[in-house]
Amino acid sequence: MHKRTFIKSGILGIFAFLLPKKARSLEYYPMPSDKKWAVLYCTGCGSARDAAIWISEGMDGIANVFDVRENPDLSQYDHIVIGGAIRGGKTSQELQDYVAGNKETLKRKIRGYFAVC
Repeated sequence: MHKRTFIKSGILGIFAFLLPKKARSLEYYPMPSDKKWAVLYCTGCGSARDAAIWISEGMDGIANVFDVRENPDLSQYDHIVIGGAIRGGKTSQELQDYVAGNKETLKRKIRGYFAVC
């Protein structure tokens, strides 16, 4: 690798980390739908994010995918699938806190759960 290319890549990498958290977050909107499905996930290493995207793709892309750490507004969704990574028999604290804090919104909307190890 040339020195100039290395420096350019390094500078771009540094600026990518300086972007606001909201700009870096994953919001995956494959295909709009009237069915209003959402897939929520919380991941540590990325495997739950991959699983959430695969679930949406398996549903022909009708579900929007959100990271719970971004605190998405779920009032417009009718059906929700929730999941995350399991470590030591538990999901992440962020996922537990989000579900506990949005219990009323989620009460009649949850249609499925998923877990990755």
